[in-house]
Amino acid sequence: MRVIIFAAMLLLLGSSLSRAAEWASIDKAIAALDRVIGSYPPDIKTDTQKREVIAKYERTKASLDAALAAQPADMDNLLRRANLQTMGHNLDLPGAFKGAEQDYAAILNENPQHERAILGLANMWVNSSPDYAPRAENLFRAAQCLHENVPLEEAQRGLFFAFYYQGRIEDAGRQAEFLAAQWPNVQMYRKLDEMAASVLERQGKSRHAGGASKMVSCG
Repeated sequence: MRVIIFAAMLLLLGSSLSRAAEWASIDKAIAALDRVIGSYPPDIKTDTQKREVIAKYERTKASLDAALAAQPADMDNLLRRANLQTMGHNLDLPGAFKGAEQDYAAILNENPQHERAILGLANMWVNSSPDYAPRAENLFRAAQCLHENVPLEEAQRGLFFAFYYQGRIEDAGRQAEFLAAQWPNVQMYRKLDEMAASVLERQGKSRHAGGASKMVSCG
């Protein structure tokens, strides 16, 4: 009996280690894709590279599709696939945008406070079209709510773009000022501040018209 139990334990351990290795491989593939297609426009130089990237994307997605077919409520894999399809959207791959939305929605239906899903969907929306900017703003605020009065950099940065793409340049300018003051070592935030100031100048508006910059609350 002890031998049987020990053998069963070894089988379970082996299966667990195999799954861990599989997810480590998938996470490695997603990280590699993120370096190339994690933002728009993708960092692709040649048609050959594009074909290789798409093939890697499709292999990775197929693995996640199979895993989720077996366990549809696996939140970790839903997030992996949502993030992957967001990258696919950056390549304009058919169905990627809708697929990512559906996966993020499935996570948030189960856990409305899932921070990575909130931010993932918000970032995809704000980088897709100005039409999505108001909804992205709501999600960035929701993410900030999870941290109360402690600034969440990703949410506060996202709010700049949500304001900017809605044409709320004064709000964007104040947000850029806050970002530059809160994280002074991030050069990009100074550039965002300059960009908003330039637009306001062309519009004949004062960058301080609405008051001093402060953290955007979650409300």
